[in-house]
Amino acid sequence: MDDFEAHLTAILSSARIRGKLVVLCEGPRVAQRDVDRAPSPQTYRRQERLPDSSFYRRCIPHSWRDGLPRFFNCGDRGTVLRTYQALIERHRADPASSYLSPEKLYALVDLDVQTQPTPAGYPFPDTESIHRDLYRAGRATKDIDSRHHIWVTALIHKEAYFVLPPACRCVFDRPSAEQPSAPLLNSAPLTLAGFCAQAVARIQPGCDESDQDLASHFATCSSRLETFGAALNLNTDDHNQLAVGLQAAHDSANYHDDSCADLIAALFSVTKAKPIWRQIRPPKDANGGLSDADYRDQLALVIATEISKLEDSDHPLARFFSYLKRRHDSEAVGAAGAVSTLAP
Repeated sequence: MDDFEAHLTAILSSARIRGKLVVLCEGPRVAQRDVDRAPSPQTYRRQERLPDSSFYRRCIPHSWRDGLPRFFNCGDRGTVLRTYQALIERHRADPASSYLSPEKLYALVDLDVQTQPTPAGYPFPDTESIHRDLYRAGRATKDIDSRHHIWVTALIHKEAYFVLPPACRCVFDRPSAEQPSAPLLNSAPLTLAGFCAQAVARIQPGCDESDQDLASHFATCSSRLETFGAALNLNTDDHNQLAVGLQAAHDSANYHDDSCADLIAALFSVTKAKPIWRQIRPPKDANGGLSDADYRDQLALVIATEISKLEDSDHPLARFFSYLKRRHDSEAVGAAGAVSTLAP
């Protein structure tokens, strides 16, 4: 049994998913020491302690107290979608050996810049079409199609959610130069303005920090930005003009209130927050011996806790979990009946 098959078997045979919503997400899978047999269900309890699963689990609304989703890291975006498809197919082939409820299976993957096709038979052909149907200007639409079981992040990477107001205020901008316990970005206290300045720099054509993916996939990126065009006075037809418009919006932005939310969502719908987030370091007076990566994981969990307190209109992830909770609470969940396609 290879690693992928072992992973599928471990999920399907885990009694912990019986009757539960299951959310597949990106991130490294649990290490498998023996590919000849699947790891025990106990091994998969470690899943929700891995960074990606742990972050999403912490975002669950405080009002949701029972029937909480089970999370499984499944690798990169393509492998998450492959896992989603394979779990449904394996369940249908041998339902007696599976604890999965296919109608309760979801996947949450990064939008990224490149478009990724979805499994054959899914009602939306690729990640970009899912994104267009789910979001407008970085915000989830009011009426979400119930066929959505594969969700993409509103912005390129989940790290962009760490920067999106109002949840980010618990980490960004609260400390100051007079408070050396502030997280550091390039040796200075972490601020939204400083973080976004780096994002704007990455968009400038010819800059050493330029995000080459934007240039290579400009048609896709400009299409995403069209919904922000009027609010931010952006020209989305030309890379140079787009860079000029985003720079002007950044220069005039007030990062001390949430009026900057549109600009931040626009920036991180076309450029990557992850490389900037990875530059964050603990303050010089920090103790506890945490590595830089573990320190950033702790900051992410602090932000996730804030997301769990928000109304679903305040943040795309709050909207996702609100949607899942309504599905969980609905009498229709579990009574969807037989399914003829990969849309549960």
